[in-house]
Amino acid sequence: MVYGFAYGVFWLYYHIFNRVRVEGFDNIPKTGGVVFCSNHISYHDPILLCYLLWKKRKPVHMVAKQELFKNKFFGWILRKLHAIPVNREKVEMSTFKSVMKVLSDGGALGIFAQGTRIKEFEAKDAKAGVALFALKGGVPVVPVYIDATYKLFSRVTVRFGEPMELAEYRGAKLKTEVLSEAADGIMAAITTLAGEKA
Repeated sequence: MVYGFAYGVFWLYYHIFNRVRVEGFDNIPKTGGVVFCSNHISYHDPILLCYLLWKKRKPVHMVAKQELFKNKFFGWILRKLHAIPVNREKVEMSTFKSVMKVLSDGGALGIFAQGTRIKEFEAKDAKAGVALFALKGGVPVVPVYIDATYKLFSRVTVRFGEPMELAEYRGAKLKTEVLSEAADGIMAAITTLAGEKA
């Protein structure tokens, strides 16, 4: 109920105050576990992604820093919106189990490649957890690039890339080096999307 209400509110907001353009919408798998991995420029980003994916993949379980859950009321709202708290310094077992449950049930996970907001896009420092979740869950990663200022009546462009199976890493021991290499590959795909002309 809370998720549906929030969708309705933001449907109105983005249709009235922004010109949203979506590219690569056909790249979104309609079924099966999947990780959507995006750059992160604003607090709008997780809301925008959930809104755009509403018709094809609902709900999207966004990974959010655990500090946001300290306020009991706000934390309650985040959980109703299916957000999963995460320690940005290390992946705790509670987070790992929650994420694996979502993916094993064929659900959609949303995560930000660099783990924090970076207003000016930089193709570096992708978090290894991005690759860990996809490889352990045995699911593809859909790279996403968001190009926006979120100023009133400005254009917002969101590009969804082709799903990445990360086949070359399946079955390998998930050491730090392997996860970092896989995460860098995902970051490279997002960078490619960033370089495409609108």
